[in-house]
Amino acid sequence: MTGSSGIQRFCFLSVRLRLHGYWLASITALLAVLLAGCQSLPGVQQRDHQLELVFIGQQVLPQGYRYANTTVGGLSGIDYDAATGHYWAISDDRSEFGPSRFYELSLDLSHFNKTADPGHAGVTLHGVQTLKRLDGSTFPDVRINPGQATDPEAIRLHAPSGRLVWASEGERIVKTGEPPVLTNPHVWEMQRDGTFLRPFVIPEKFRASAGNRGIRRNLAFEGLAFTPDFATLYVMTENALLQDGPAASLTESSPSRLLALDYASGLPRAEYVIDVSPIPAKPTKADGPADNGVPEILALDPERLLLLERSYVLGVGNTIKLFLVDLHGATDVSGFDSLAGQKYVPAAKRLLLDFKTLGIRLDNTEGMTWGPHLPGGSRSLIFVSDDNFNPRQIMQFLAFEVRER
Repeated sequence: MTGSSGIQRFCFLSVRLRLHGYWLASITALLAVLLAGCQSLPGVQQRDHQLELVFIGQQVLPQGYRYANTTVGGLSGIDYDAATGHYWAISDDRSEFGPSRFYELSLDLSHFNKTADPGHAGVTLHGVQTLKRLDGSTFPDVRINPGQATDPEAIRLHAPSGRLVWASEGERIVKTGEPPVLTNPHVWEMQRDGTFLRPFVIPEKFRASAGNRGIRRNLAFEGLAFTPDFATLYVMTENALLQDGPAASLTESSPSRLLALDYASGLPRAEYVIDVSPIPAKPTKADGPADNGVPEILALDPERLLLLERSYVLGVGNTIKLFLVDLHGATDVSGFDSLAGQKYVPAAKRLLLDFKTLGIRLDNTEGMTWGPHLPGGSRSLIFVSDDNFNPRQIMQFLAFEVRER
């Protein structure tokens, strides 16, 4: 009896022996060796280890910070480049404050601290690039041409090729008596200078529509993540598609779709449902703004993801929570054009951290990435907030140590 299947049978045998009280010394000795293998079977995923996040500190860029003739703001996605030690951060500026763009920057974690006024000495900008359309031109100002503008929300590095992948949320404006403005969400691959390379194939059910199907406005593609082997690219809607269910409310969760894309072919592989939590609090005014959605995801392995939920409620402010999501056992719903009336198993989801426990001011946190390994060998985890170019908000970088046990 050899290999993982043999060890698994011995694991089962150990349970049977314990149940019947057969604790013969020779069998116990043998099982002690084999059970050690049960904890680290090659190719068998361990789902019971715990993640502990230890807050390192923060840095805050000043409002209206200028770099290379651009206003730095709207940072909605970030990814770490281990080869250079730098980060790629994408702005969701829809060419209102400058051409739609992304930045290269570095973060010195030794400057991060837990004070209310942490400074920004640990943040250094190194470059800025313009996002390009298929023909090489820049995207127009959304105020002038909303149908041709883009809404950049996420960026990831494909480390084996050195190329970048980014996602746009698209647009859906449907008003009575006016022509609809419909722009499909997309996931594109590009060179590091922003030059378009290729699109990933997005299923028709995600398209923008004037009817009761497709993406909701401002609730489409936000989360983007490569698996550690870079073979699969996950992209997630912030809330449910119109035909799938409600947007998150005070009483209802929202069944958002996670789309798995094959990197090599650019084709869809599968789709899963992750329920976005209800809005955590009531606004202080009955008609005041209140929402909850998923702005980012990050892969631990092919089946487990870190998932960020970000809520804003008038009079309450931002609620930021980090979850662990497990796709093991979840239904592939790619064959369902609508989730309504269908039977399926959503992905399991468990709270890891409520950011309110940090005791600091929180803002519109939207970006998340692994950072460098720390001196003790553990990984760092970095977050960035989107200030919406609003002087009442902040561009905040948060750093954590991630301990696994």
